[in-house]
Amino acid sequence: MKVSAQPRPSVAALNQTHPFDYRLRPIRFIELWHPGDDWTFKIYGINADARRNAASTIVDQVFLSAAKQTASAALQGAEFSSEAVHKAGCIILHQGILGNWLLLDWWSHQILWNQLLFRSESAE
Repeated sequence: MKVSAQPRPSVAALNQTHPFDYRLRPIRFIELWHPGDDWTFKIYGINADARRNAASTIVDQVFLSAAKQTASAALQGAEFSSEAVHKAGCIILHQGILGNWLLLDWWSHQILWNQLLFRSESAE
């Protein structure tokens, strides 16, 4: 997943260039993912295109693969205290109008919900 380093435009600027009318977006469970070292993630997909509502097509397979690679690299690069991390979480993949989003979330310390957020312009 190619992460954009450019600042995000303001909401007002986006509304001028991309007028939005809210439409219900399909949300689907995709799979349980075990990236190794006893981690388990539930992966969910959201798509701005309401026609893509089946679990197998909710997000592009290229995006799913790139997101898994990005999440694996982020987990390997993070420092965890073995007794504080429960190795359970969820991943939300959102193919939106303005880009693709990866939300990587996991539990730690019995009560903390940690999150890393990634954005890309394309599915890669």
